[in-house]
Amino acid sequence: KNRRANNKKAGTPFQNGPAGIRQKTELPASSAAQRLHARFQEALLVPWEDLPDFMRVPQVRPYWEILDRRRGALALKRIGDIAAASLLLAFLAVPMTAIAVVVKLDSPGPVFYRQVRVTVCGRLFRIHKFRTMEDGADRRGAAVTVSGDSRVTRAGAFLRKYRLDELPQLFDILDGNMSLAG
Repeated sequence: KNRRANNKKAGTPFQNGPAGIRQKTELPASSAAQRLHARFQEALLVPWEDLPDFMRVPQVRPYWEILDRRRGALALKRIGDIAAASLLLAFLAVPMTAIAVVVKLDSPGPVFYRQVRVTVCGRLFRIHKFRTMEDGADRRGAAVTVSGDSRVTRAGAFLRKYRLDELPQLFDILDGNMSLAG
């Protein structure tokens, strides 16, 4: 209960939207440190009362309680995620820029493909990936790609083969929407 009160003081950056899914909202005017603290807390573990309705069920409660007891380990994991993603982005900045240029030259459309996903805490976010298919391919054809799918671009086939289309997810890790492992 105390944690929830502290979270409210810091100005939690999310609220329950339709169907209890947590959505990003504007933070009230407060210090940058308070906003950063609230964002860090959200990335660790959402208070039970603030979970979306579909997650606040008896079957989930034991798992949430285990995570609640391991907040210190979650904080260390988050710090590790930030450090590793930052180092990887610094190391991969030039190759990622080259990939972005190739994607842009290979076919018309944006460099990144964005798709709505749900975090472990039930919050919606838009994942970053290099676009590997024709622009708007998700509106044409099956939602799942199969071998030889004509919507996959030449550059996209290479990126998918070596999983290079996943590199922009490092931004999602820095933002607290994903983790490197687990």
